[in-house]
Amino acid sequence: LSSHDPLAGTFFNLFHYDHGCLNTHRDRYLVTVICAQPAQTAVEGKDLAHSALWVRSPSSGTWQNVDLLLTQPTWVIFVGEEYTRICGEAGREIHASEHCIRLDPEGDYISHSHHQPDPASKSEGNRRSIAMVLGERHG
Repeated sequence: LSSHDPLAGTFFNLFHYDHGCLNTHRDRYLVTVICAQPAQTAVEGKDLAHSALWVRSPSSGTWQNVDLLLTQPTWVIFVGEEYTRICGEAGREIHASEHCIRLDPEGDYISHSHHQPDPASKSEGNRRSIAMVLGERHG
């Protein structure tokens, strides 16, 4: 896309959470679309301790492990802060959700998290992510 295209901020992201994690945040662009896989669940009664996609409910404030809800690969769509702003200007109230990729969504903040795995997770077998982030141009 050229810098004059209204979606020039769009990018595609491949990420392996054996090598990094995502602290709690809200996406800042229009929409993020990810392909989520079912979680690796406990084996022989032991938690596998792998990072997961967590989303905080805007109404209750509770965290939900999305990966545990899935039974097959599924597309998950996050509304970003740009979309929230546009909806607000149109008189609609839609909020960007807080989410993270961690073992514990309420764990301590991890500095430079994209380059450091969650210290509480296993060293291998963590989540992989494929995401397209649709964003407006800035500037």
